[in-house]
This record gives sequence, structure tokens and C-alpha cells, in this order.
Amino acid sequence: MKIIRATENKIRALICFIALAVCAGGVPAQTWPVKPVRVIVGFAVGVSPDLFLRAALETLSKRTGQSFVVDNITGGGGLIAAQTAARATPDGYTLYMPGVGVVATDRYMYKNLPYDPDKSFIAASMLYVSGGAFAIAAHPDLKVNTLAELIALAKTKPGILNYGSDTIGVTAIVGQWFNKVAGIDMVAVPYKSPAQLMQDFVSGRTQVAITTTTNLEPFRKSGKFRILGVSGLERNIGMEEIPAIAETLPGFKMYGLGMLMAPAGTPAPVIARINSEVDAIIKDQAYQQRATQFGYLRIPGAGSAQSIAEFIASEREYWGTIMKGLNVQPQ
Repeated sequence: MKIIRATENKIRALICFIALAVCAGGVPAQTWPVKPVRVIVGFAVGVSPDLFLRAALETLSKRTGQSFVVDNITGGGGLIAAQTAARATPDGYTLYMPGVGVVATDRYMYKNLPYDPDKSFIAASMLYVSGGAFAIAAHPDLKVNTLAELIALAKTKPGILNYGSDTIGVTAIVGQWFNKVAGIDMVAVPYKSPAQLMQDFVSGRTQVAITTTTNLEPFRKSGKFRILGVSGLERNIGMEEIPAIAETLPGFKMYGLGMLMAPAGTPAPVIARINSEVDAIIKDQAYQQRATQFGYLRIPGAGSAQSIAEFIASEREYWGTIMKGLNVQPQ
């Protein structure tokens, strides 16, 4: 009898353990979110990707009944934000919006990343694709009105014209790739701070700026410089007066992108819920209009696990071609 009772007790204990485990694992699927969700981004407060994300999260908050709190972690070319997100608890209460670097280019630029680009994150949804994320602008003193004129001038002055750019990260690559494709030799002047880059450019200390459209936008209508081209294959919505670089250099493209990721191990039902909610938001006319106002390309929805994976793979392949063409060696 003692043996039977002991066995029964063990069975009851095992049943209780399984029930608790099922309940614990089922909470995210059934009730997420039950508390505020942290969303890590590597962009500064107030730039276009940050503002657009906040607008989208405000709608997501209304749909789910919980707050989505943006945590701007800048520095290190986005690596600090990526590391923080990768090490977060995968419980559905930390999300992450990466930049192009984390999605596509960091693997080619750094030997020892503080995250694994293949294993640290799981993609939940697309948010936007920015056709003209980067731009080339010239100071009025340079007296060029088109990208073709800038290229022609640079060819007569190899190693003399300069351009302001970021110290590290994707935008530093944009200038190098433009130099190579255009067959010119402008000298990069690297800046750690976008604010300092723009200050020196507007004041004429640098002749050209190759940076994000986000950095240029606050000054665009000031007359203090002329944007000669944007990096998408087509002109930006809302900036149709500015040519695409591809109109002068066919095939030139460098897209920006926005997506929501989560630390690897985040419950699949939570990822599915995020995808479903964001998909409904993207398909709303108000969202599409807002995307247009920010110059983003229209996308049909949040995407599926397969379509997002295919998009990431294509971006990595394209940027890999650029890195190989520039002979970039991981540092």
C-alpha cells in the first residue's frame, strides 16, 4: 500500500508540475501584453524612424490596451542597442527595431559582434521600407546643381573635394560606394555626431554631405544646400523634386528599413500576435498616408516569417556585394 500511495503522490506531483508549466507557457499566448512593452531602437529621439515608430506604436497601444515604451539607445553604430536587445529576456516584453546594419551589414564590418546576426533575434513584422534613406547634398559654394555636375567636377579634382559622413556604420559605406560607382575620389570627413556633421556642412566647412535624409530634412528648405540625389531607385514620395541617384548612376540603391524583432526564444504565439496587429495597422489607410508623408515606400502588410526572411536574405546579399566591391575587411 505504501508503494502504491507513494507512486500516486508522484503522479499527482508530476501532473501538477505539468499543469503549472503549461499555464506559465500559455500566459504570453493568451494574455499578452499584460504590462508595458519596451521597444529598443538605435536611433536618436526625434529622427524620422523614431517618430514614425512612435506613431505606429501609439496605434498598437490602442489596439492592445498596453503601453509600448521606446528606449533610444544610441552609439556604437547601433551595436549597443543590438546587444541590449539580444540579451533581453525573451518574454515578449522587449522588442527591437534594428537598422540596416544589424539586418545586413554588421556581419561584413565587424569580426566580433556582441550579438549573433543569425541567431539572436526573431523577426515579428515589417514596418516600412525607405526608398531614399540616404542622400547626397552640395553646399552652394560648390556651384553644382545636379549630381552629374558634382561627378564631373570631382573628376577634375581628385582627392580635393571633401564630404561629411558618419564615422562608422552604413552611412559611411554610402559615401565610399558612391565614390566607387561614380569613378571619383572625394575625401571623407568622418563625424561621430550628425549634429556636428550638419553644422560644418551648412557653414561650408565641408563641401558635400553624404548622410541620411533624416539629418538633412530639418534644413532642406532653408536654401543652405541642395540635395542632389536620394538613394532609392525612384524619387522619394513627398520629395519628388529631388532625383534618385539611380537616374544618374543606373542601379544605385541603398534602402533603409524598419521592422520589429524580438530576442530569440520569444514565444511563437506572441510573435504571431505582433505580426497580426501590425499587419492590420499597416493595411489601414491612415498608416499608408503617414508612411507617404515620411517618404517611405508602400508595403502590403507586416509580411510572413518566410517573406521577411527572404527580404533580409536579399538585403544581406546586396550589401555583401557592396562590401566585397569596396574590399571592406571586418575590424
